[in-house]
Amino acid sequence: MTKRPPPTTGAATPDDVVQARKNAEAAVAGMLDPDLKREAFSVAFKHFLAVPAPKRATKTRRAGKATAKGKRSGGDGTIKLVEGLISADFFKEQKAAAVVITKLKTMGYRRNPAAVRTALQRLVRGQELERDKEGKTYVYYTQKTPKSA
Repeated sequence: MTKRPPPTTGAATPDDVVQARKNAEAAVAGMLDPDLKREAFSVAFKHFLAVPAPKRATKTRRAGKATAKGKRSGGDGTIKLVEGLISADFFKEQKAAAVVITKLKTMGYRRNPAAVRTALQRLVRGQELERDKEGKTYVYYTQKTPKSA
């Protein structure tokens, strides 16, 4: 029996082989014919070995965690969502922050209420929104709406 040369750069690691086997098994799981299943497994296994598996980072940074300079990474997603509501004329009439939070939830976006309020404040500072205080609640809007007398 001849020995194979040692693997070169880019060779599959044992973890890659295990993952390729699992993927190939999953690909042929529903096949009933054993001969066809064996052949399909062989083809799928070779394919999964040839296609490089995406490498996972050893350490990942979560959005919102403080960076070395004390600033938060990411986090502008909530502002972009609210800007989308602005462009859709959602703020044509006055809306309380709670209404904005509920609207985002109905759209499938769950955001921390404090993050939504912060985004609203920043958009007020950036003059994309205006706000008035009604009782203990701030209401946000894009243009001056006439107050009812």
